[in-house]
Amino acid sequence: MKNHLSRLPFCFAIALFSACASTPEIATDPKSAKVFVTRNPDDVKGRTRIGDVSASAEKLFGTPENLRKQATLKIQHEAASKGATAVLIQKDDFQSTPINNINLLGVAYK
Repeated sequence: MKNHLSRLPFCFAIALFSACASTPEIATDPKSAKVFVTRNPDDVKGRTRIGDVSASAEKLFGTPENLRKQATLKIQHEAASKGATAVLIQKDDFQSTPINNINLLGVAYK
């Protein structure tokens, strides 16, 4: 009986960590999916500048790759709401303190 009780706090910690580690998916609408994101200025030559866009994502144990995906989906959504079809990322800033977070800054074009 003692062995089973000593494992209980460990199992509870694993279950709690798993619940906290999951992130809700951001639903993409068809307009957002049509916005392409680039870091190459040549990809937006000849397009009309609409304005600045930004997005961020944060998570306690989030990996830079997953946070970047979340922020990219958000910036696509913001650009689509402005009527854009492209976003040129000008700043991609990952910070690990106080929690892992990423900030994307870009310019929307159509």
